[in-house]
Amino acid sequence: MSILLVGLDNPLSSDPRYALHPIPSTSTGGRIIAMINDVGKITTGEYHSIPKVNLFPVGPMPKIKGKAYATANASSMVASMNGSGRRVILLGNQVRDAFAFAATISDKPMIFEDTGGTNYAWIPHPSGRNLYYSNIRAKRKVGRFLVGVGIGELRP
Repeated sequence: MSILLVGLDNPLSSDPRYALHPIPSTSTGGRIIAMINDVGKITTGEYHSIPKVNLFPVGPMPKIKGKAYATANASSMVASMNGSGRRVILLGNQVRDAFAFAATISDKPMIFEDTGGTNYAWIPHPSGRNLYYSNIRAKRKVGRFLVGVGIGELRP
């Protein structure tokens, strides 16, 4: 079963190859690697091999179109993945809310729900502004969840 990480946008680059990029280490991708390495092990190369996209693959989310635009993009992604058997991990409330109009998404983080043969779960957005991650137990719980779905491996 393959995994897909879905973020919102990349304010530093409009190149889709840099979706959830791990550099700098304070970026969303860098924080994901750090959370995994708190409980397990993943190299930057292994992280790069995981499929990752942003809801807005060409830069920051347009302020004018906002939520309706996000929902349309998410609906299109859901339709294209129906029946794929993929596990999709949504990063943050904005991405979760955009997908909730087209897919079954749990209100609680880190619980997979099946929508048309594709499984969706979400984690709190791993940004430096999210106070959820100031709690080390919460941070490690997300790290264990990511390792548990096949991103990285647990330490012996």
